[in-house]
Amino acid sequence: MRGFVLRGLFLAVIRRSPIPQPGLFGAAAMCSTADTSGVNVKELLETKLTSKFSPALLEVINESYMHNVPKGAQSHFKVIVVSEDFKGQTLLNRHKAVQETIKDEIANLIHAISITAKTPEEWDKTNPGSLKSPPCLGGMKAEGKV
Repeated sequence: MRGFVLRGLFLAVIRRSPIPQPGLFGAAAMCSTADTSGVNVKELLETKLTSKFSPALLEVINESYMHNVPKGAQSHFKVIVVSEDFKGQTLLNRHKAVQETIKDEIANLIHAISITAKTPEEWDKTNPGSLKSPPCLGGMKAEGKV
């Protein structure tokens, strides 16, 4: 089961695993991460997104270090895709297209992903400060419930 969080222009997809996780879905000392040994998730995402969207700009940022995960984890990503393919599409349909392209990684490797999908014209008007990810508050740990 997946939860969706819409914040401004970011749609974060958070995958629920059988193990409780901090934040939206329950308490745990650490969110679970898939075994990604031998897999460079960032490069995998870059390859798939480049192939699908031929982006004018693509940034895939591993933000796992900002969260309560083991060192070297590949579980939390921010993806910025700027492509002509998004012209005429709603924000929701853009996010669906990105999610569909990397659905196997979302289902099996990634715990959370933040997606920004814009046309080149929209990107030119974007304030870079608006894309900064908020700090992880540690989920339920920050609320003193763990």
